[in-house]
Amino acid sequence: AYWSTETTRLATRFAAFLGCDADEVCFTHGAGEALSYVAGGLDLNAGDEILTTSLEHPAALAPWLVLARRRGVVVKQIDLPAPLGGPEQVLGLFAGATTERTKVFAFSHVQYADGALLPVADVCQFARQRNIATVVDGAQAVGMLDFQLRDLGCDYYAGCFHKWLGGTHGTGFLYVRREALDRLWPIAPRGLDASPPIFVPTQSAGHEDVPAALHKLGNVVPKLWPALRGVESALEFQQQIGRSKIEARIRELAIYARLRLQQLGDAEILTPARPGLWAGILTLRSAKHPGSVLATALARGHRVFAKALEWPESELGALRVSLHIFNTHDEVERLLQGLDRALKL
Repeated sequence: AYWSTETTRLATRFAAFLGCDADEVCFTHGAGEALSYVAGGLDLNAGDEILTTSLEHPAALAPWLVLARRRGVVVKQIDLPAPLGGPEQVLGLFAGATTERTKVFAFSHVQYADGALLPVADVCQFARQRNIATVVDGAQAVGMLDFQLRDLGCDYYAGCFHKWLGGTHGTGFLYVRREALDRLWPIAPRGLDASPPIFVPTQSAGHEDVPAALHKLGNVVPKLWPALRGVESALEFQQQIGRSKIEARIRELAIYARLRLQQLGDAEILTPARPGLWAGILTLRSAKHPGSVLATALARGHRVFAKALEWPESELGALRVSLHIFNTHDEVERLLQGLDRALKL
């Protein structure tokens, strides 16, 4: 009874923050696990097409690639331009690649690679009209952006609490739109819903009398309780400051960093410049220097930590910079000084 009560309390608390109903939240150990729940739980057959992009995180792509090997589904990647010119490009590319065999759109809210904000609501509306399931990777959005899940119109949304939210490692969630729960088989059930009922000597802790998604897909609250209580502090921190203020501060820092980066001679910015298509991530590349070399120079010489990335059709790769509310203009200047010195070597 305790775990059922505590599970319901946590689901209600997190749902209020995320902008959905408690019945639509399933806790996981991270976004990758949440995406695996969806890939493994949908009824997909040989020849069914999964439409995704060429800039997804490996953890978001891996579950679909496993399905391709196990069941013969087809994973099709759309090459999104970088930088994006507008949201209509994204919708046009998805529409142009859709066929009668397309069953799933799998894409990011905020792209891990270039920081582009994709037009989630528009893509999901297009998919819903064609009975195509939408699976959104929100690992880079929760804690950065002020939004409500119910406004996106997606069927499934995976997120984690340790990145932009600053919560505990090993915690995440899967949002399942209430009407889409019936389409999903549980791949890690922790209770029995047998028909007809069968006898077992005990019940899994926290399985009975919990919100719908947790009841069906599996309740990990008894195992993740301390970690999720830690994440609650992160939720309170965001709400005390205000999610809209956090997003505004992140965007202000990103604008400042972009203007400064544009002054560097050998730095092509790959993150979109158009309003509404960017937030707290800026990705750039050099025509002469590998991203890994730049990242090492920044870390060793200036204690600035940026992420080196592989980049399509590029041997040199790229460099990703993430800006959060705790960063300062002085730190942005340190980034610029370090890059300026490294690019001149």
